[in-house]
Formats: sequence, C-alpha cells, structure tokens
Amino acid sequence: MVDTMYYKSKSYAEDLTEGKFSFPIVQAIRNSPQDSQVMSIVSQHTTDIALKRYCIQHMAELGALDRTVEALAELESRCHDLIREYNGNKHLSEFVHGLARLYRTPDNQLRRHTPEEFEHHPSPKHAHANTNPCDRSRKPCMNSTTTTSNSHS
Repeated sequence: MVDTMYYKSKSYAEDLTEGKFSFPIVQAIRNSPQDSQVMSIVSQHTTDIALKRYCIQHMAELGALDRTVEALAELESRCHDLIREYNGNKHLSEFVHGLARLYRTPDNQLRRHTPEEFEHHPSPKHAHANTNPCDRSRKPCMNSTTTTSNSHS
C-alpha cells in the first residue's frame, strides 16, 4: 500500500479506492475493532488523496503498517528456511532477497512507517497525486523485536 515502486506504477493507495481489504487494512480493522475510521474510508471507495493519506496515517498509528512489515519478515524467514530445507536454490534465494528490499532498509533492518510521514499538508504541492509520502531511506524503528535475516507492499 505504501511502497515507492508500486506507488509509481499504480494510483496512490489504490486499495482504498477499490475497497480492497489488503493485509494492512485488515490488520487495522481486526486489531482496533472499536475504531471504525478505516472501515468507513474503505467503504467510500475514495479517490481523495488527502483522505487516503489520513487513512494510511491512522493505520500507522494503529500499528497496522508495522505488523504488516513484521508479517513479511516472518514469511521471508520461512521462505529461506524452506529453500535451505530443499537443498537451496540460488535464484529463488535472490528473488526472496530482492522482495525483502521492499520492506527493509539498506542496512537490512525492518522499514518502519510513522504516522508523521503521512501527515496531510494542504498546500497544492503536497496534495498532488504524484507526491510520494514514503521515504525509503528512513532509519528503522530502534525498538523493533523482529529483525530477521535479509530477504517490499
């Protein structure tokens, strides 16, 4: 939902426009059932960039984006375990490693998203559909407990 390369090839937060229940959206709804904001925005099928940005910011506040990154890291680890179990496959390992660059920092830490990186700024420059709120060079959250071996939304 918030990946830079995917962002460039699709419209911003297209899951919200299409009303799709992607993993981060499900995490936000499931882990905060008393909070109906995400569900309300998903049901609107909005194209409003500011509302989408607000929704993603709110999902970050709810911890849904970090849980998504952690789930990806767990799947990455399981993939590497299976590759090793079946006598290895260099190309498959490289593929999994390449996918991991989408949710890991250059120093192999899990990429964390803070609510602040999705704050709405009303100026036309920030409200433009091609403005990318993701900064892939950001440092990871230092209190992370999940930093499995290296191997993106």
